[in-house]
Amino acid sequence: MSEAEAAAVTDIEKTFRGNKLIGSFDELRYFTGLTSFEDNAFRGCSGLSSIIIPEKVTSIGSDAFSGCTSLSSISIPASVTSIGDYALSNCSSLANVYCYAEAIPSASADTFDGTDIGAATLYVPKASLTLYKTRAPWSGFGTIVPIGEYTTYNINDGMASLNITTEKSGCIVKYTHEFNGEWETLYLPFAIDYDAIKANFDLAEIDGIVQNDDNNDGIADITVLSIMGFKEQMTEPNMPYLIRAKNAGKQTIIFDDVTIYPTETATFECSSFSTRYEFTGSYNTLGASALANRYIVQNGELVKGASSLAPCRWYMTATAKKGTLNLPAKIRIMPVEDVITGVSPLGKTEEGAAIYNLAGQRLSKMQKGINIQNGKKIIIK
Repeated sequence: MSEAEAAAVTDIEKTFRGNKLIGSFDELRYFTGLTSFEDNAFRGCSGLSSIIIPEKVTSIGSDAFSGCTSLSSISIPASVTSIGDYALSNCSSLANVYCYAEAIPSASADTFDGTDIGAATLYVPKASLTLYKTRAPWSGFGTIVPIGEYTTYNINDGMASLNITTEKSGCIVKYTHEFNGEWETLYLPFAIDYDAIKANFDLAEIDGIVQNDDNNDGIADITVLSIMGFKEQMTEPNMPYLIRAKNAGKQTIIFDDVTIYPTETATFECSSFSTRYEFTGSYNTLGASALANRYIVQNGELVKGASSLAPCRWYMTATAKKGTLNLPAKIRIMPVEDVITGVSPLGKTEEGAAIYNLAGQRLSKMQKGINIQNGKKIIIK
């Protein structure tokens, strides 16, 4: 069909209803003779992924796109003044709605019934931004931003890699992950405003690996990854952190107006007298061969030799600086205050304050040489 033939169409009635073969239908914008969408116009078109509504359409009927489960993007022209009940209901993939109407189209509480608009972005004219943010049901969108001013990035568990080559400001990032309620690794190319997520998530920084020698035989009996609760407001891009959801399950965190930096494989390093530990971020999927002698976080602890690592995570590599590497296959994760004060299962020293040697191993009592207690070096001759 030519553009001229499309423009001559004045009524599509229910021509497309239930058609599961339609994918992207942005070409609908050429049907400029249309002035309204009837009820159920595209209902049940489960393959429909995106659509641009023609500029002369003034109304969208009830259930017009109900059950379009693959619909991720819809563009609504400035001419639309009303949208019917359940028009965009049960659109489980809806991610982006572009509404060019400065005068907010009338819509009911049922217009988006069964659609998670809290995880979607609504793009509107800048002049009407405040109105859309305060008027239901539009105010229910998770992100509402001016048209044409933001770039959106989607980061999720199913992606194979993330590759960003240039710095870009004014971005929206949607981070979707199946959280397990335990500490998990986090490595992102932008800064996080912790104040914006702390109601639902905990953040922590890496303190280092601490080993405990209970019987003073020179062999570590307990090894833990010591972490510090995040105290600042903003994280740093391309730095390894840990995140823990206060409620387990699949969640989407939306970060507004962030600056995205080029994705880099950066490493945070810390060392003891005998071992160097490197915490390296990755934006690519890693397999078993790449992880054979490395540790990743699984179920709240560091585990050696995992089968895979998803993008936007980090892994740990340990290298012996002297002697033989002495690390277990699994390493517990503990807050630094538990490690230092002895509140944790590591136990207390005789003096009540934790004592360490220069290798980072915890001691039950002072030994000859340099001991560290309460952050101070104590030399026993």
